[in-house]
Amino acid sequence: MPDNFAISFRERFSRAYEHSDFSSHRALSMASGWSPARINQILAGHFDDSATGPGFFGVVRACEQLGITPDYLAGIERWREHRPEITMNALSLVNSVSGEMDRPNIAELIRLYVRSGQRLEAFSNHLDHCDIYEEPDNENRRVSVRSVGNKSLSSLRMGVPNAAVLQEAYDRASSEFQEKIFSSHERAFLLGMTVEPDAIDERMENRPVHVKIDYSRVAMKLTDKDGINCLLVFCELIPQ
Repeated sequence: MPDNFAISFRERFSRAYEHSDFSSHRALSMASGWSPARINQILAGHFDDSATGPGFFGVVRACEQLGITPDYLAGIERWREHRPEITMNALSLVNSVSGEMDRPNIAELIRLYVRSGQRLEAFSNHLDHCDIYEEPDNENRRVSVRSVGNKSLSSLRMGVPNAAVLQEAYDRASSEFQEKIFSSHERAFLLGMTVEPDAIDERMENRPVHVKIDYSRVAMKLTDKDGINCLLVFCELIPQ
């Protein structure tokens, strides 16, 4: 276990809170069954020197509220021994998630894009299957995640539908991978929409599963209800 375990826990907790729908520390504390001040204490570093932390049961309840796992907060994937892996292809990956009969397809989303005037609200029935990113920042060339759909490919890969988890995965990825994803977002913003092939051949973040799939990725430049540009990304699996 790393020496900075408690600080890493706090930083990950902070990122998860920032990407959540909670408007106050008190609200999350109460929803997690803690005293009203507990989240303030965690984020202020009250437990940075603690040997036991804020309490396991409360942490589990907080993870449920934030849509993350205790594994993510602890960062234990970095040092625990991996369990035996299974290989999952496109069909078994989709079948592992219930309710996939309502999954949209790229042609359907393109029709919405054309008919909606490129408005994000038009895609409200399909956001569970899509991720949303901020407008590409050409100055720092960093992919910035806004939200993750509960049934999006990113969510399935990470094991949890949480923007903080996906953001950290991008930030920790190789510079080549980061540039590849940023460039694809940049092209979509320049052209308005792109459809590109891609593939995954890697171990999932939070599961002992090796995923080998091919897919098509559509990226669309949209405008939200506040007039802010964003990028919607949907991935359609190609059965093998």
